[in-house]
Amino acid sequence: MGSASSKAARTLPKRVQNVAPSVTRVKEPVAPAAHTEMASETKSSDIEKDSIDPHFAANLSRLGAVRVNHNMQTLQTSAQHRQQFDAQLKSEHEADSVSVSRGVPNRVLGTTLAELLEKRKYASSVEELEASLRGSGLDRAALERLAKHVNTPTAKEGATFKTVSPEGDETITSTAAWIEPSSLR
Repeated sequence: MGSASSKAARTLPKRVQNVAPSVTRVKEPVAPAAHTEMASETKSSDIEKDSIDPHFAANLSRLGAVRVNHNMQTLQTSAQHRQQFDAQLKSEHEADSVSVSRGVPNRVLGTTLAELLEKRKYASSVEELEASLRGSGLDRAALERLAKHVNTPTAKEGATFKTVSPEGDETITSTAAWIEPSSLR
């Protein structure tokens, strides 16, 4: 199959070499350099060695040209997220301390409002709701006005769907329901 000229020539050694056992020396590990250079403006011996590497140019050409997406948005680091969270927490703390010190009525934190709206949904009587409102700084009339427009999320019973993507990712979707307490009417 094919001519002999297309096959690589194989040569064997003409004579047997006498190999004497050698003494193996254990190399001591080389300590890593304290400072490794990342870039250089002049060609060093390491740069010259890289340019001799036959696979280096092939790998670079296989990677292709760099594509820069100029429409990318800046990603926020965890430090930026933490700074935003701290600023929000400070703002809520100041708002809470102002409302308590000045006696501003019907001014509560968002988390407190969410708790009160949740308690309103499941309160068995008006007295129970009034008891949960005590000490919060919010009166029942203000809570009822807010509850006409704002509510906390509640999953509708029997409306939860589970889907599995072809990759195996599982997603659970629930339909939200607006729950009005029947005991307070």
